[in-house]
Amino acid sequence: MEELNLFPEAVNRVSTTKILLANFGEAELMHCVGLVSKLRALGINAEVYPDVVKKIAKQFEYADKKQIPFVGVVGGNEMANNTVMLKNMASGTQEEVGFEKLVESLK
Repeated sequence: MEELNLFPEAVNRVSTTKILLANFGEAELMHCVGLVSKLRALGINAEVYPDVVKKIAKQFEYADKKQIPFVGVVGGNEMANNTVMLKNMASGTQEEVGFEKLVESLK
């Protein structure tokens, strides 16, 4: 329904999701699902981009449209280092953070 713009405008702009984790493929998806579970257990609303292997620009656009304040990018390097590249959608700044810093940034 979102892709066809069938939701009223007010619904499109309201989101309680604090962070969207980008989805680049199966391995990254499994890693991100684990992160989302941990974040939700801490009371932080989080979601993973619903489609696999979309261009990052499309995922940022999705987050922007839903007014999700942060996007977490997890690729091979981030999985190996147990980090997330955290992008603040309002300021455009981004930094690589560990899980504790991620939680701190989202609270």
